[in-house]
Amino acid sequence: MTASLEPRRSLALVLVAAIALLAGCPGGDTGGEGTSQVDACLDRQLGPGEVDVDCGGPCRPCAVGRRCGAPADCASGVCGGAATCLPATCANGVQDLTEAGVDCGGSCGDCLGAPCQADDDCASGFCGAAGCTAASCLDGVANGRESDRDCGGDCAGCPLGGACRVHADCADGSCAGVQCVAPSCADGVQNQGELGVDCGGPCATCACADPRFVGDGCDRCADARFTGPECSDCADPRFAGAECEACANPRMVAPDCDACRPEYAGDACERCATGHHDCGGACVPDDDVATCGARCSACPDSAHGDPVCTADGECALDCDVGAHLCGADCAPDDDVTRCGASCTRCPTVDHGTARCVAGACAPACVPGYHACDGRCVPDDSATACGAACAVCPGASGARSVCEGGECGLTCLDGYHECGGACRASGDVATCGGRCEPCPAPTHGAATCESGQCAVACDAGYRACGADCLPAWDVTCSGRPACADHLACGADEICGAWAVSGTRVCSAVCRGDAECGAGQICTKLPGSAQLAYCQALAPGLGAAGAACALDAQCGSGGCYDDACMASCATPADCAGAAECTAFADAASATRLVAMCAATGKLDVGAACFAASQCASGWCEGSTTTPATCRTTCVADADCATGERCLVVRLGDDPAPGAFGISGEGLYDGAAICSRNAQVLPAQTGVPCLRDAECGSGQKCRTEERVIDGRRTVRRLCRAQ
Repeated sequence: MTASLEPRRSLALVLVAAIALLAGCPGGDTGGEGTSQVDACLDRQLGPGEVDVDCGGPCRPCAVGRRCGAPADCASGVCGGAATCLPATCANGVQDLTEAGVDCGGSCGDCLGAPCQADDDCASGFCGAAGCTAASCLDGVANGRESDRDCGGDCAGCPLGGACRVHADCADGSCAGVQCVAPSCADGVQNQGELGVDCGGPCATCACADPRFVGDGCDRCADARFTGPECSDCADPRFAGAECEACANPRMVAPDCDACRPEYAGDACERCATGHHDCGGACVPDDDVATCGARCSACPDSAHGDPVCTADGECALDCDVGAHLCGADCAPDDDVTRCGASCTRCPTVDHGTARCVAGACAPACVPGYHACDGRCVPDDSATACGAACAVCPGASGARSVCEGGECGLTCLDGYHECGGACRASGDVATCGGRCEPCPAPTHGAATCESGQCAVACDAGYRACGADCLPAWDVTCSGRPACADHLACGADEICGAWAVSGTRVCSAVCRGDAECGAGQICTKLPGSAQLAYCQALAPGLGAAGAACALDAQCGSGGCYDDACMASCATPADCAGAAECTAFADAASATRLVAMCAATGKLDVGAACFAASQCASGWCEGSTTTPATCRTTCVADADCATGERCLVVRLGDDPAPGAFGISGEGLYDGAAICSRNAQVLPAQTGVPCLRDAECGSGQKCRTEERVIDGRRTVRRLCRAQ
């Protein structure tokens, strides 16, 4: 194939030379203007004669994909219809590669009529002088539909021994396997002069064309049962049918047709035999379900039983095992729409599925439920417990429960189990989780509080663990002894307890309501209105107790024959009582505030003198009228714009007063005042507890020197 391309290459060179001459280029000259032409083919511009930039025409052939005007412009030798260089392929309309013709032969597909070099180049398999030629019966090649060389198929039959596919491929008409063989009388082919397939001629005589006949003239019936010109009539009149196999009288029995069928009787089988009856001209058994009774009606079938015809000619059903009769049908024994002998429809149930068991409705319940009286109830239902669906009995303090199909009890909140019964957890006999009574103290009664044994002490006694001790006994006070106020914790001061004569760290208070049972709020001697909680000493009266003298009262104050309660502000007093300032009649050494209904003016009332006010203080200014002011402990007790100031000090140190310095302390009276100049020596914010101070501050107990006299106050200080 390479040689065939040389003429094209020569022609291309001639064309290139011609173009060069037309362009004025002295082809072949290596100097002068020739050198300029070579440079023009490398200038990356579309120059004269070029079909694409620097290629085609006088320049080198163009690569695939570049523009072209003729095959010679392309390195592949193929210029496509779109004036573009194409690659050499078997489908480009050009004879290239190793093709024997345009896009065929060689490495491409077979060509018919195209030039060829070998038979394999042609689809026909025959390469002649004129190229690829169609198959023929004279080309000396087994091709086309031929079974062998130039024979078989569309050609003449092949001789003995030739290759064949069918009988027609052989000249003698006999193909055995894939080879033509001599004909025979057993080859299944009509050949060698046979009158039929393997009969007649050299073979045995052929049978009659119509198998019904036999004989040399095919003039008699082959089957002795038949007669007539068509051999279609039965020779024996007793028989009938295409094969004379049936009786001419359908009521008789084959094969002899000389006796009646069981359902008929009579010489000609003209009547019904016993046990049969006539239905439309046919005798049928009396119990035949298809023709039951005189009506000859078919008995209805059932999916779960068989129809029967009774002796009296009535239809009935014989139900299968596992089914029962419901009206005119057989229903499965588990049919929930026709359950039991009554054929009842089982109702739908919550938490389960309707079911028919042993002829009765019994639902199938989902897990966690069981059947009771046709319903599905929870397994833990106390009103239908277990398989017996029992109602679990209740008990006092308990709730009946069903667990594992057995009845039981669960104690209610506030109850616990004791000896199989539920006992009240708040009962002193079974307090909390106990099953025995709480121990009773000597001077009180046992109680049960929040599930814990406790005691309620008699008057004059207070609880100490599980016992009741005298109220003055400090054994269980939990308060440490102290020498001064600095030894005590937050919200505590060091106060003397009358019951023991000892000094104990005690909680600060405003009134008795802030102290525990058996305790009173007592004014701290040598202070400005500070008070502490202490045990009420034996023999002393509490607030409201009858008295004649101050010494008979725990608070140290008796007014109008009744012991008074200590107070800090009017809010600490009840009823008509006011927080009233009192002083010793003789020396005014002792200053205290007590709740009493003295009849003096209340806080806020207009006044002219301190003696008119229950609080013991009347204050005004040049711009505001004088009014009775309220007693206080801390600034928090006062209104906006007021300060809790010590406005009055005792004349002499208070009896029993003690502090930090060791010097005598003076009682004081603190009042909510707008006059900051009352006692200008005061500094700091007065307080009673830490909560009354600002962030980062604590309420500290300090000795303050006011107007040259020393008193105890609590002030907010940085931590």
